[in-house]
Amino acid sequence: MMNQTNPGGMDHAMQTPNPLQLTIMGYDAVIKDLNDAKRHHLNRSTDAAFERNDHAQRLITELLLGLDYERGGEIAGNLSKLYDFSIRQLVGIGVESDVSTYDHLIRIFGDLKEAWVQLDAQSA
Repeated sequence: MMNQTNPGGMDHAMQTPNPLQLTIMGYDAVIKDLNDAKRHHLNRSTDAAFERNDHAQRLITELLLGLDYERGGEIAGNLSKLYDFSIRQLVGIGVESDVSTYDHLIRIFGDLKEAWVQLDAQSA
């Protein structure tokens, strides 16, 4: 018989990502948007590049708003500065801009993602 408070009988913890996993998912989405924006930029598809760039900015803003300065201390403060820097870099990308800004941000978010993946594995 199924548990009425848990449809499907699945463990709730298995269904719901923890905060670290949500952060990792956010980084994955930012990296995908940056790669897509770069590709569109190189193909001169400016509307599509702008859309992906804008979405990446909104995702980074969500990561910024999700920071817990009380528990995160100096790390949260440093992430805040890095997220702000990233948003400013994305805002500054114009039609004729070099795509190296995308590459730089992809590396940053890739490194951050890997750090959080390692932390998540250690906490499991």
